[in-house]
Amino acid sequence: MTGTLSSPAAAAPVARRKSADDRRSEILRAAVDLIVETRALPLSMKAVGERIGASRALVYAHFSGPDALTEAILVDHLGRLERTGIVCAAQTGEVTDRGTRAAALYLQHVAEHGPVIHVILRDAPHGVTLSRSVTAPRNRALRALARAARAQLRLSSAEAIVLVELLIAVPEELGRLVHGRELALDDALAICQRLVRSGIEAMRPG
Repeated sequence: MTGTLSSPAAAAPVARRKSADDRRSEILRAAVDLIVETRALPLSMKAVGERIGASRALVYAHFSGPDALTEAILVDHLGRLERTGIVCAAQTGEVTDRGTRAAALYLQHVAEHGPVIHVILRDAPHGVTLSRSVTAPRNRALRALARAARAQLRLSSAEAIVLVELLIAVPEELGRLVHGRELALDDALAICQRLVRSGIEAMRPG
């Protein structure tokens, strides 16, 4: 008989070892899922490891602790939000148009990823610190909306801040419903536009 026989072990495909970048991304995704599910911090490194079928030690090999992991998530998601063009949306045009455009972009982010930014900013441990370069885009967007509200709607600083908080809360809640598959994205966007527009117009003088 000619030819050679391959053993089953030799024929089996060799599993590709994940790169450090792949592992880091996997850890970040698992941690985001935990934050969205529990709606609370701090993160459990053990729970993150279990979610990806790895040990807590492997998670610590990529992140020095829960605070470092939480900070990395926030950096990632603030960067994603900035890349949607939300800062430009908040800085350009009439205040109602600014508000509805920015709210729609934030809603879509929450719909895709869950309210991860909200939970971290609300519950972040004291060990989580961010440089101004990381938080600057978000702060610029909020300040631009507040300035437009003061100038175009003749609001006080306190009133403008309350209005901006409304513009955050509406898309955040609607996006959460979409993320949980309780509401269709198109319906959520339509509701968001109506609520944000009416909220802004209600503050218009006269």
